[in-house]
Amino acid sequence: MKIIIAGAGEVSYHLAKLLACESKDIYVIDNIPERLTYIQSHIDVFTLEGDAKSIIVLEQANIAKCNFLIAATSSEEVNFLVSVLGKKLGAKKTIIRFNESEANK
Repeated sequence: MKIIIAGAGEVSYHLAKLLACESKDIYVIDNIPERLTYIQSHIDVFTLEGDAKSIIVLEQANIAKCNFLIAATSSEEVNFLVSVLGKKLGAKKTIIRFNESEANK
């Protein structure tokens, strides 16, 4: 099973940690190299530096063979855009992180 996680913050780190125990291929995409280095040094995952909103970056992660795309950045707009692009590029399922505080406004 191939899972791509967009974003390398705390939420993504915990998701990757949980999923790495059960799944074979976990890819984490972020444009901040320090976050990716931290995740890769603590969890057995693949990392890809770049903007998850980029079609080129998503294609480098081989999005067409992705079972799940999890958009878990701190921006709801970015998460929505990443999930739409991922679905159009062949991801089977997409999951979007929405901040609860934003939903209650």
